[in-house]
Formats: sequence, structure tokens, C-alpha cells
Amino acid sequence: SMKYCSFGSSLLLLCFSYHLRASVGIPQPQTGPSSRSSLRAVQTLQTNASDAMSVESFNKASTERLLARLAIEELLAKYAMSVDRRDWAQYKTCFTKDARIDYTAAGGPKGGVEEVIRWFKATFYWLGEMQHLVSNLEITWLPEKPNVCKTRAMFHNPICVWWMPFIRPLFFVGGWYNHTMEKGSDGVWRISTLKEEIAYNQVYGAVAMLLASAGLGIGLLVSACRGRKTTTASSSWWQLTLTK
Repeated sequence: SMKYCSFGSSLLLLCFSYHLRASVGIPQPQTGPSSRSSLRAVQTLQTNASDAMSVESFNKASTERLLARLAIEELLAKYAMSVDRRDWAQYKTCFTKDARIDYTAAGGPKGGVEEVIRWFKATFYWLGEMQHLVSNLEITWLPEKPNVCKTRAMFHNPICVWWMPFIRPLFFVGGWYNHTMEKGSDGVWRISTLKEEIAYNQVYGAVAMLLASAGLGIGLLVSACRGRKTTTASSSWWQLTLTK
């Protein structure tokens, strides 16, 4: 009888527990198809949330890259205009303090910003107006250094000289600028290295043409002077002959 009493107590306790769960709204454990569907729904929501975070991160990175590209394009335009205008104070702001510049391909120096500016001032004394046209910008982003990138931009530079006002421009120079750009702690992009690469430089042809023209002019002038002397001597001999 004790065995039947224990079984009855267990059965009564189980019924009471089931009734309590139903009365307070505690869901009963399910293992059927509806339970598996709920699990799949939760997993889908988690996947969608993860995808949304990935898209948000991608959009943020893309926006940062776009803003960086615009800043670099503006920096190259400021560099070109500062050279064309001989604005050396603005030229300095395009570079980091320890920047290294290499203009040896164009016959210039290789060194720091101040050394390059001294060379510009001495060279530009003989030059007139010029235009640096910079385009075809290529940017190589460095994943391990988000605030550093490599750039390559094409340039075309027509140059006039004040002592030859009838030929404008006198010659053209073109090639590529190869940079390392760095974004400072102030959020501003600057050039840390610049290496000029020349595709064509017509200055040597222009100088050769001017020298050849000057030589031809001098030759014609000398020939004209000699011809005049010969004519004068012939006329004097003819007059002397007639007199005799």
C-alpha cells in the first residue's frame, strides 16, 4: 500500500506542476516541427543582423576611402597651384616636416623641402608662366597602414619664358608624380615622399632650336656684311678702271 501511495503522490505532484505552468504562461518544452521552425527563424534573424553589421562596416570603410581620395585630389591641386604661383609658403604645407623630394629626373635636386624651394627660386628666375595639369590619379591603399597610401599621378606642364615672348609656351614637360601620402594626427593628408618620373622634356630641343636659329641669324648677317664689302670693292675697281 505504501508503494501505491508513493506513486499516487508523484502523479498528483506532476499534475499540479503542469497546472501551475499553464496558469502562469510558462511555455511547455516542444520538440515538434513548430519548435524547429522557431529555431530556424532565430538563426535567420541572427544571420540578417550579422549581414547588416557587415554592410554598415563596408559602407563606413567606403565612405572613409572616398573622403580620403577627395582630400588627396585636393592636395595635388594645391601642390600644382603653389608651384605655378610661386607660393612657397603654401608649397610647404603640402609636405610633412621630414618629407623627401626627388626631382633628379628633371635635372633638379634630391632633398628636403627647403633645399627644393631654393632650387625652384633660382631656376624659375629664367621662366615665365606655367601650368601643372595633374590627372589620372592611382591610389594604392595599405591595409596594414590605414593612414598611409601610395599614389601615382600623371602631369603635363607647358612652360613659357619671359625672354622669348613670341613663342608661348616655349616647351612642354610631362611624366608622373610618385608619392607616399600620410594622414596626420590633425586629419590632414600630406606628402611624405615625392619622386618625379619624366616621360618627355622638350627643353633640350627648345634650347637647341634657339641656338640653331641664333647661329643661322648670325651667319646670314655675316654673309650680308661680306657681300656688301665685296660689292663695294668691285665698284671701286670698276670706277678706277674707267678713270684710267
